[in-house]
Amino acid sequence: YGGGRIDPAGEDIPLPREPEAILAAVSQSENDESCKLYPTYARIAGEEGYPRIATAFRRIAETELLHARRFQQYASALADGSLFRSSTRTGWLCLPCGHLHYGCEAPHACDTCGRDQGHFIRSSFEPFTVLP
Repeated sequence: YGGGRIDPAGEDIPLPREPEAILAAVSQSENDESCKLYPTYARIAGEEGYPRIATAFRRIAETELLHARRFQQYASALADGSLFRSSTRTGWLCLPCGHLHYGCEAPHACDTCGRDQGHFIRSSFEPFTVLP
């Protein structure tokens, strides 16, 4: 793996260096898997008489769409300056240790484990939350 991503045709595509562009590229890749790759696998599995496998591929496609939305959510927050700042008091979750900090900005370092600000996400951005 050379730091790129694989497109649906199997080609290695190099990732850009800017964080917003990386998030956008990864979001697009997840979206491609959701809308093209796994639906194709599901169709083929169904045609070959494997309905349970077809269902599994459809469910994976749904999950990949959630991933795409999540990466886009982070890209938007990074672009508009709200990734670590909020206009209102909010919760900030330290991903490594689970410490929850409340304020208008993620702390520069975690009071519990010492990890830097880059390890914090808004509690509303937690890994299983996706905005509609």
